[in-house]
Amino acid sequence: MAEHMTPVVAKVLPEEKAAFAAATQRVGTTPSNAIRMFIAAFNRCGTFPFDISPTGAFGPGEQAPRMRDSDDSALAAGCAAHMP
Repeated sequence: MAEHMTPVVAKVLPEEKAAFAAATQRVGTTPSNAIRMFIAAFNRCGTFPFDISPTGAFGPGEQAPRMRDSDDSALAAGCAAHMP
């Protein structure tokens, strides 16, 4: 029996949607599959699977503080971690 899927809805600007569709096509996937991959990575990491801090958010030459004790396991899971 196939697993029941439920939709995820996000409103974006038309030009963002078009750019996303083009980018996913360039890497050989679809927007829906890219969103599914993002959700799976987010759930696996328990946070964003990449650094979302703006440049310089932690001061010049500084990095983000450790977010949690599981940073090493997050790296092993393919998640970007803030390492001191």
